[in-house]
Amino acid sequence: MRNRKAIKGIVAALLAFCLLGASALVGCTANNGGGSNSGGSNSGGSQEEEVFGTITITIDITEAVEAEDPTALALVDERGGNTYTIEATIDEGDTALSATQNSELIVATSTASWGVMITSIDSLEGGSTSGWIFTINGESPDVGADQVEVADGDEIVWSYVFWTF
Repeated sequence: MRNRKAIKGIVAALLAFCLLGASALVGCTANNGGGSNSGGSNSGGSQEEEVFGTITITIDITEAVEAEDPTALALVDERGGNTYTIEATIDEGDTALSATQNSELIVATSTASWGVMITSIDSLEGGSTSGWIFTINGESPDVGADQVEVADGDEIVWSYVFWTF
């Protein structure tokens, strides 16, 4: 009887040890050594994406300032000029659009038959005769910003312009 109680105690201790050890291991692998794991299950890798590179995004609102647009004038006061530049990190596969959306800029988009377009950056909205155009590394692509992949070191310029017909 005495041996039986001792064996039960050892088995209970081993079981507790195994359960504690297993839960500690699960916690370590779900976290992957950085930040917290805030969503359901982990599918074998880190949920945080690896940074692929850095790009420069410049916003040029000169035409809106010259037209004395109140939002543009407020942005000049807030950002310090007609043009302002930010650095943004990118992930592999990011496009000019997704990189701009994932930056510190406040971006609104709309989807049209030809694709996605930016309708507003930092609350400066396009209108029926104005809007946002972009260049990447000094070139105007012949496709939308949602179709141009960016790479480390790229320079995107978003310019607010008035259309002339």
